[in-house]
Amino acid sequence: MKILVAFAFVLFGDLAFGVYSRACDLVWKLPSGKKSCYFFFEGWRPWYMAQIECELYGMHLIALEAEGELEVITQYLKKESKLGTEWLTGGIRLGRTNDFQWSPGNTPIISGWNEGEPNNYKNQGEDRVSLKNGGINDVTGLVSCPYICEYDY
Repeated sequence: MKILVAFAFVLFGDLAFGVYSRACDLVWKLPSGKKSCYFFFEGWRPWYMAQIECELYGMHLIALEAEGELEVITQYLKKESKLGTEWLTGGIRLGRTNDFQWSPGNTPIISGWNEGEPNNYKNQGEDRVSLKNGGINDVTGLVSCPYICEYDY
């Protein structure tokens, strides 16, 4: 057990007992008064690993559920000159349908798609959602990209 804990601290150096220890890269206050804290991790991970890492920090992959949230994130990425980078999100496909939802929350994804998306390109099983160039895109769970973690408070 001690080896596993030590390995976790070496692998995830910023981990502080399940809560990420650095200041938020971006904070957004929703009209309801609730706030979201975002961390932009530039290490490339496949979706499942990114999800696990967010959970280890007490967060989840970003779920762009609130109106205006996509615009806030897009403006931040534009300001940081990272708009062209593809970022993993918490969006997932529901079975073999063309319906997607945000996880957690189970909110259906209806808008925000880049033109022609979702398209399950070449029938590759694109069952996850990424953010790129101000819109969202379906990707496979195996693609490695930087990712955005979020927690609400």
